[in-house]
Amino acid sequence: MAETANVRSIDAIREFRSSLITFSDDARNALASVEMELRRTRNWLERDQIPYWRTQIKKRNEQLSEARADLFRRRLSQSNSDAISDSDQKEAVKKMEARLRRAEQMLEKSKSWIPLLDHAIMEYHGRSVPLSDLLGGDVMNAIATLERMTRALDAYVATAPPTTPKFATRRADKDDGAGPAETLASAARPLDGDEANAAIATNPARDEADAPAQAGSARDDSGATS
Repeated sequence: MAETANVRSIDAIREFRSSLITFSDDARNALASVEMELRRTRNWLERDQIPYWRTQIKKRNEQLSEARADLFRRRLSQSNSDAISDSDQKEAVKKMEARLRRAEQMLEKSKSWIPLLDHAIMEYHGRSVPLSDLLGGDVMNAIATLERMTRALDAYVATAPPTTPKFATRRADKDDGAGPAETLASAARPLDGDEANAAIATNPARDEADAPAQAGSARDDSGATS
């Protein structure tokens, strides 16, 4: 038994296909944006942060060395004095030491964030790659199938309905109430002259040789009767 489809609205199929295309485009754009952001974040850690903090460590080491040299010179200049005033130099040394520790901590954190980010990226790809494959495979096939469905349905709707066949046989016998036997008898009896002429006039394709024969038979029958 052939299967039938209960399609109530072709426009609904078109709207669903349009929504599916919109979803596919939005999902692809979202995946691409996240992928770009992941690469940017990793590059920021590896190419920007780590080199930056390494440079800062070098600079702050130099600044700490200068602060310590200033403190040493200050103490040396007041070595003969009873009260040495070097509080500013000591504060500068403490500040440079704190800045150096901060740079070293940030460098270690930047290095430790990279493997954590790589692990998170791997987990993300474990879920995003199947979705990307689905969008490029099943969803695209579904969109193409819906397009073929709408075209087939449009062609079906545009097809003209079949017309009722017209039978060439006359049904006068049925209308007159004649039975099958009477119908056969009426068809078998010979035609008289007027009937033969009428038959020839209504059916030009009939062999014209049959009409005189039937007319002659009708005259013979008429002469025998008289």
